[in-house]
Amino acid sequence: MIASVLLLVAAAEPLALTDGERARLERGEVLVTSSPAADKLGTVATARAVIDAPPDKVWPLVWDCSRFVRTMPSIAKSELVEHKDNTTLCHVVADLPFPFSDLTSLSRAVLEVVPGVCWRRTWKMVEGDYTVNQGSFTLVPWGQGKTLATYQIDARPKVPLPDWMLAKIQTDRLPEMMVRIRSHATVR
Repeated sequence: MIASVLLLVAAAEPLALTDGERARLERGEVLVTSSPAADKLGTVATARAVIDAPPDKVWPLVWDCSRFVRTMPSIAKSELVEHKDNTTLCHVVADLPFPFSDLTSLSRAVLEVVPGVCWRRTWKMVEGDYTVNQGSFTLVPWGQGKTLATYQIDARPKVPLPDWMLAKIQTDRLPEMMVRIRSHATVR
C-alpha cells in the first residue's frame, strides 16, 4: 500500500510542467534538462517527451532491457539476465567512440505499476564501469491514448570523458532515445 502511494506521488512529478513546457511537448519537442545530483558530485540528466501511444504499450520498451539495443542510442548490447516478480537484472554495454573503451553495467531495476496512473522503472548499478549509474523511466497518461515519458539518469563513468562528450550525450542521445521509443511504440 505504501509503495502504491509513493508511486502516485512520484507520478505527479513529471506533470509539474510550465505552460511553455507543455506547449513544447504538445508540438513534439523533447525537453532535456540537467541538474546537480543529490550528492552534488554528478549531474542528473532528464528527458521528457510525449509519445503517441498509451503507457501500457510503451511500458515493454522501458522495462525490458533486452530491447535497449534498438531503443537507446550507443547501446551495443543489452540483455535481460533475470526477471523475477517486480525486479529485473540487466546487462548493458554502451558503445563509446574510439579511443574510449565500451562501458558495461549490470543493474537491478524495480518495476512499479499502478494501472492507468503510473508505470516506473527505477534502476541502480550492481557492478560495472561507472562510479554511479542510476535513474528512472516514468510513464504517465497524457491526454487520450498518449504518454508523457520522463527519463532521468545519473551516470558517471570510471574513465574520464571529455565534457563535450558528456554534453553531447545529453543534447543528442537523449532526444534520439525518445524518438526511437516513439517509433517502436507507434508501429502497428
